[in-house]
Amino acid sequence: MRFFRAQPPKPHPDAFAKVFAELGLVPPEILKNVAYIGDRIYTDIYAANRVGFELVIRALPFGTKETIGVRMARKFENFVYANK
Repeated sequence: MRFFRAQPPKPHPDAFAKVFAELGLVPPEILKNVAYIGDRIYTDIYAANRVGFELVIRALPFGTKETIGVRMARKFENFVYANK
């Protein structure tokens, strides 16, 4: 398993293009060989759907040091998801 951190950040398509280039993948190989793993309901779902990846959502965040902005966004996402 390989991990990549790209700039600009998700869900910008250039972030995925950089990872695809490093893996040597081109469409349609990308969709058969890549799963997107995320811990943010809306940004990760949006990013995965935009490119067409399989998506795995992690129930707990990846890190423990989140900024106040990320914590607020996560609370909002959870509220919206719970009240859909």
